[in-house]
Amino acid sequence: MNQAADQVADTSMAQSSDFALLEMHAVSKQFVKTLDSAARIANLFGAGMQQEVVHAVDEVNLGIRRGEVVGLVGESGCGKSTLGRMAVGLHSLSAGTRLWKGQSLEQLDVAERRKKQLAIQMIFQDPYASLNPRMRVQDIVGEAPLVHGMVDASQQREYVENLLQRAGLDGTLLRRFPHQFSSGQRARVGIA
Repeated sequence: MNQAADQVADTSMAQSSDFALLEMHAVSKQFVKTLDSAARIANLFGAGMQQEVVHAVDEVNLGIRRGEVVGLVGESGCGKSTLGRMAVGLHSLSAGTRLWKGQSLEQLDVAERRKKQLAIQMIFQDPYASLNPRMRVQDIVGEAPLVHGMVDASQQREYVENLLQRAGLDGTLLRRFPHQFSSGQRARVGIA
C-alpha cells in the first residue's frame, strides 16, 4: 500500500515539474567585496585583511507553475530582491540551476538565453519607484521592445497601445507621465 502511495506521489511530482514555468534548484548568491589597493598593500606588510563575502541567498528551491502567482515575503535584507533578480537573470547564480520550462538557462547560448529571459518578468512592489518619472508611458513601455528588436520605431506606438490594453489600461494614455496615474494604474504600466 505504501509503495502505491509513493508511486502516486512520484507521478504527481513529475507532473507538477512538467507544468513549472520557472524552477530554481539550490540557488545561491554570494557577493564578494574585493580588497582595494590600500588593503592589498597593507597585506604586504602582514595586515592579514581578507575579502568580504556576503551570502545573500543560500540554497533556495522555488517552482512557479503556469497561472500561479508568487509573492516573496520576509524581513528586510533577507534576500527577496536578490532572489527575484536571479530569477529574471539580472543577477548571475553563484550556485544552483535555473530552469525555464524545464530547460537550464545557464546552458543556453547568450542569444537564446536572452530570448527566453524576455518571457520572465518581475513586478516591483512600488510601481512608482520602478518607472522613470521623466519619461512618458510610451517610452517606458516601448523602450525595451525597441532595444530588443521586437518592433521597429514605426510600430512602437501601436505596440505600446496594445500592451496597455492587455494590461487593462486605455491605449490613449501613452503620452502621460507616471505621476499622472494612480498606484494601481502604475502597477499596470509596469506589467505592460
